Amino acid sequence: MRTNVKFVCLAAVAALLIAQRAEAVPAFAVQTAQPCNACHVGGFGPQLTPFGRQFKLEGYTMRAGDAFTLPVSAMAVASFVHTQADQPEPPAPHYSTNDNVTIDQVSLFVAGGIGDHFGGFTQWTYDGVGRAFAWDNLDLRATTHETLDGNDVLLGLSVNNSPGVEDVWNTLAAWGFPYTGSDLAPGPDAGTVIDGVLAQGVLGANAYAYWNSSIYAEVGLYWTPGHGFLRAMGVNPADSGILDNAAPYLRLAYQKD
Repeated sequence: MRTNVKFVCLAAVAALLIAQRAEAVPAFAVQTAQPCNACHVGGFGPQLTPFGRQFKLEGYTMRAGDAFTLPVSAMAVASFVHTQADQPEPPAPHYSTNDNVTIDQVSLFVAGGIGDHFGGFTQWTYDGVGRAFAWDNLDLRATTHETLDGNDVLLGLSVNNSPGVEDVWNTLAAWGFPYTGSDLAPGPDAGTVIDGVLAQGVLGANAYAYWNSSIYAEVGLYWTPGHGFLRAMGVNPADSGILDNAAPYLRLAYQKD
């Protein structure tokens, strides 16, 4: 038991040294020369401050100065799972029915802006429980500004792989509580479609407009790419949400900061 506790403590320290949270990417802090709490409520988010929302709306392109910053970060998540009673069977191969220690995931983030109009947030993850690599969150953006009736209109396009991951408030299920967990812990199997069922199993294109920093409108379309593409991305089509037909996505919001 002491060995398990030591392992968890060392893994937790390593995770803190590598990165802070999946939502507060160190590469963004370096690019903007701003602390994490400039973009995230409470510093670690995931909900965004007005500055953080603008940074995401602008396609992750804001930067401090012209110096190049390496758009790479990393994160590790470890866990020790103890349940009051032993589980009926091991939660995954190579584990026991209780008191499991594991590295849940190791993620590499490539995230940042290219010029003034293009940027993205990509996460690539090794699943320590399933022992496999796969794409994780993806949000690639192209943006521009136009003038309508004397007011600024920010126009953008997001290509992403999970409904809600493009949310500029970071309040939808893709960024919701619990922010992290272990596949070794028992939990409910049911959930709403937007609550991660389609995550990494679809592709979507979302066009959005932000008028006068007050009215936000977004419309998108999601579809399931070919099974060969999903397998290349490390996703088993049988384990992911599949759309029989393209599904629309619509959001309208009013903001007054």
